[in-house]
Amino acid sequence: MKLFRHFFMTMLTLAVCTGFVACGDDDDETDEPGGGNNPSQGTTTTPDNLIGVWEFSYEDEDGEDGSMTITFKHNGICTLNFDDESVGFGSCTTSGSSLKLDFGIMTFNGSYSLQGNKLHYDFIWHDLDYPDEDMRMVCDFVKTSSNPGFEPDKVTSDIVGIWSNGEHTLSFLSNGLMKYVQHPNTHLDHIEVYMCYAIDGNRLKLRTPLNNNWDENESFGRNTTFSVSGNTLIITAGNAEGYPESMKLTRVK
Repeated sequence: MKLFRHFFMTMLTLAVCTGFVACGDDDDETDEPGGGNNPSQGTTTTPDNLIGVWEFSYEDEDGEDGSMTITFKHNGICTLNFDDESVGFGSCTTSGSSLKLDFGIMTFNGSYSLQGNKLHYDFIWHDLDYPDEDMRMVCDFVKTSSNPGFEPDKVTSDIVGIWSNGEHTLSFLSNGLMKYVQHPNTHLDHIEVYMCYAIDGNRLKLRTPLNNNWDENESFGRNTTFSVSGNTLIITAGNAEGYPESMKLTRVK
């Protein structure tokens, strides 16, 4: 995440000096607003005109070139990259001209408009590691590809829902996106991260943007399985020594 931290601090420095960060040209043209499927509420179906890869190129305070890339996938899923470093999967919610991107560690929340291959995005950047340093950014992204790349299948399993044991909350969404939250306390750090997941019988398979294939070893452990009984979810996986360990969670929603 070193490249991302460098980008954040660069933009933060500019924001302190200017009041907000203007990324690209902010001209007087009237753009058509983007839109969700239902203007009265957020949608998990990404608007067709957003699907694809959008890139913003910038120059930092040291004169070095860099880029921020957002890839919009179907069903409200997106990814974020800084140069060649992946931040991860995220959730995309639209409502009329409003656009919110939630990547766990950070959120972008604002309004957008589209004109040809140009995406104009005026948003507030909130970061978990800098909770008191929200930034307003106004960025013009250019579409570089209409190919959204990997997209997970929708899930109809009983695992879909929000589960928690007080220290950990797992939200399994029907679009194949899973959000993991580790709640901070005396011995746990605050962690929020998205992954994609798939169900194969009683097996739980997970994937991050860093892996080209489904990865069953890095997130929960080897040979991850699950069972749902009423409002109880039990996830079992092999630890580093190969012994099974289980996490028991209760359905919240």
